[in-house]
Amino acid sequence: LRPTPFSATYPMIGIQATMIDNILNGEYIRRLPTAVMIPLWLLCGGLAGGLAFAFRPLVSLALTVLAGGGYLAGTLAAFSLGRWQVELVGPLLTIVLVYLGVTTVQYIEARRQKMRYLERMKYLGHLVESSNDAIVSFDPRGTVVSWNQGACEIYGFRESEVLGREWSFLAAPEERESLEALFRRTLEGDEVENQEMAFMQSDGSRIPVEASFSQIRDSQGKVVGLSLISQNLSEKKKMIEMLVHSEKLTEVGRMGSGIVHEIKNPLTSIMMMSSVLISDRSLPPKAVKYADIIEKESQRILRLSKNILTFARPKKSEIANADLN
Repeated sequence: LRPTPFSATYPMIGIQATMIDNILNGEYIRRLPTAVMIPLWLLCGGLAGGLAFAFRPLVSLALTVLAGGGYLAGTLAAFSLGRWQVELVGPLLTIVLVYLGVTTVQYIEARRQKMRYLERMKYLGHLVESSNDAIVSFDPRGTVVSWNQGACEIYGFRESEVLGREWSFLAAPEERESLEALFRRTLEGDEVENQEMAFMQSDGSRIPVEASFSQIRDSQGKVVGLSLISQNLSEKKKMIEMLVHSEKLTEVGRMGSGIVHEIKNPLTSIMMMSSVLISDRSLPPKAVKYADIIEKESQRILRLSKNILTFARPKKSEIANADLN
């Protein structure tokens, strides 16, 4: 304490003189009641917590220091002007502890979120790598940035062979202009889905693929590249061809059943007439022999017709008890 300009120390006589002066003038130190101090402590803690939650760590630290300095200045002003002795250590300690507590909680939560984000990114990476579809990403210039295992299996290129290369090695010569147009459209914001085109494999052969293009954006929404997801259509086209062929066979079966049905009517007449000729005893033996051959061959045609009808229109199976012995 240096209350006078006459000495660097405050002798005992000065303390006694100050006490007598306070008594004579009625200037006594006054303390704030507990009912006021408790809300003040809570206000300081709430202010520190609010600042820590509302702003980034460095900004909240600066604002917390300013708040503590303001409280300190307020206590000094209250003592100098009104002789009010306001608790100093407790509220300031509360501000510091609340700030540290909130900052620690935020740090732990931020670290947990970061770990969850890293786990999610790792999961998505495994998902992309294990996909049977070819998933390729490009930067805005069209340079390959990533190449998954599905792309290796479909196109035959290893990842080390394609990273850093321009997209044009994938497209067949007649498809390059259309693929370049699709790249431009995607970068401009269009979603391009299910485009059927021809891509090149590492051995120089062409395969039909179904391709979809989309933008890749960063956390601020800026376009940083585009992705290509493609699927090999070779097996699908073979299955479609087999299905078409099967439909054709089915249609032939339906036509055949109709033809066979029309054949049975004249065939029945032929069989009846041949039977009449066979029973006619007035005919020469040679004619009877020829009539017998006609009847037998007609019966053979009838059996073949029934087999065709059974194949074209199979009957439902009938289940019944049977003695296996």
